[in-house]
Amino acid sequence: MLSAEQLAQRRAGISATDVSSIVGLNPWSSPIDVYLDKTGRKPPFEGNSRTKWGNLLEPQIRDDYAERRGLRVEVPGTLDHPEVTWAKATPDGICYWPGGAVPINGLEIKSHSSRVAHMYGEPGTDAVPAHILIQCQWNLFVSGLDIWDLVAFIDNQPLDYVIRRDDELIDMLRDRCERFLMDHIRADVPPEPDGSASYDKYLLSRFQQRDEEFRKLEAGDKLIDAVHALRIARGHADHYEQTVDTLTQELKLACGEFAGLEYLDEHGKRERITYRASKDGTRTDWEGAFREYVARMTNDAYAQEAIKNHSRTTPGSRRFVVPRAWSKTTSKGE
Repeated sequence: MLSAEQLAQRRAGISATDVSSIVGLNPWSSPIDVYLDKTGRKPPFEGNSRTKWGNLLEPQIRDDYAERRGLRVEVPGTLDHPEVTWAKATPDGICYWPGGAVPINGLEIKSHSSRVAHMYGEPGTDAVPAHILIQCQWNLFVSGLDIWDLVAFIDNQPLDYVIRRDDELIDMLRDRCERFLMDHIRADVPPEPDGSASYDKYLLSRFQQRDEEFRKLEAGDKLIDAVHALRIARGHADHYEQTVDTLTQELKLACGEFAGLEYLDEHGKRERITYRASKDGTRTDWEGAFREYVARMTNDAYAQEAIKNHSRTTPGSRRFVVPRAWSKTTSKGE
């Protein structure tokens, strides 16, 4: 596990695990997650049972790799690029010949269940998931090495892959990450909507509008374009699901603390999109309440106490409601 000092060091720049999220190729993380983490708006990941066992297995996998390859493997901690100091990496190992002082390659270790085996190709190649390939390329950039070995421990078996330095890809990654660092993290400006579930969570946590009065945002040309694009995209939802999510997030972001926006449609009719908070609800564990009630049936007052003990407040959400007329039209001619 990373120390508090290592976590603080990683937040000062872009680490290898951030890069695939920034470029939109990490299936479990998005640019908004990186932004929230780096700006201190998101608590550090505490780990789970899978990462716990991954951490427990990592030393054994590393030792097995070293024995099979006849190498000495050292764990260097967090590294900074010698010139691009905001570029950081925390490798699982740097490899040397026994008694040697010059590193020959790096090492990345991934512990997986058999459910992700299909994401890997033939061992000995670089046929690995895109987000892991990008992580290894960033490690190569920061370390200055030319080869990075990846051991994928799948179904209790180590599979070895070889990632070779790709300077063209590294240059692209560096450019994207530097712009993200400057334009979003250091400028403290959230990235644009991308249709991800993470961005929806961010919007919900940022804008907890509770006003009963409908404060409207008058839509300008840019937002009117987004409204019309959203209407068309919803008509092609099967093909444009991500477009719908991204445009919806763009309009939610624009609404901010407003309860919605108003605009003129293509016929000059004034329409309204609302983004209002619903009231908090109550969720009751009726099974638990019933068990307690049965155990304490000597007085009806206990029934109410049992219901209260097994009820909790559920926070309200904000519903994004589009004009009803949208559902009456088709995508023909649009």
